[in-house]
Amino acid sequence: MMKWYNNGKFFLYTIFSNNNQRHIGVKKMEPIKKVTVVNQVVNKLNEFIKEESLGYGAKLPTEYALCQQLDVARSSLREAYRLLQAQGIITIKPGRGAFVSSPLMNDSSAFREQWFSQHKVQYDDLLEIREALETLAIRNAAQRITKEGLSALESNLFEFEDLMGDTSNYKRLAELDEEFHRIICEEAKNQILIEINKHIEEELLIFRYAMMKIDGRMINTYTPHRVILDALRRHDQKACIDAMQAHLATARADMEQMARGQYSD
Repeated sequence: MMKWYNNGKFFLYTIFSNNNQRHIGVKKMEPIKKVTVVNQVVNKLNEFIKEESLGYGAKLPTEYALCQQLDVARSSLREAYRLLQAQGIITIKPGRGAFVSSPLMNDSSAFREQWFSQHKVQYDDLLEIREALETLAIRNAAQRITKEGLSALESNLFEFEDLMGDTSNYKRLAELDEEFHRIICEEAKNQILIEINKHIEEELLIFRYAMMKIDGRMINTYTPHRVILDALRRHDQKACIDAMQAHLATARADMEQMARGQYSD
């Protein structure tokens, strides 16, 4: 006979046989994450733009066509449009439709400068939240990081170093930048922090892509990442926090320079 118990972290079951009993623990499964219809539409439209290589100014299919293809209500599509427009991915033109407006789809430095200038308030808010989250993450990671975490960060920097110097690698470099910070957040061992950080990183990806197209910006990422990793290896909490805050201050300064038009291709 077998009885199951749930202590929150593990499922426990007891086996009874021949007047003996054994207690066995099985790790509890993670619950299935709920993804709203609107978020699914946002993800599908992002994938469509990337897979079809839609350039800046390209028009998306009509609302009717997208609703038919995705099998969603028009209200869900329009809410997804609203989120994508808030992120700067598309622009809605009344009576004309939705158009790609991400700075990733335009190689003009003048356009990128104009775009960041227009969205500066949004990115100021994001960076403010990011500074608070990443300071907490690095503080915890300094004490909790594992050998596997340190190894993952080292591998990340090796690949980044190999790709530096060629702006045609900007997408992969931006992804490595995001990955470096994500690993630190995961090594902080705080699930709520990890989930919140995912949303911040998604919003910042456009900024990372655009900045990695600029000569000299790569070293502004690689050098502080190396300093942060060295501090993590020593488990020096103060040095970790100081290095992360200095790095984030540089990122904010880079964005402000972009908005003022002080970067060029």
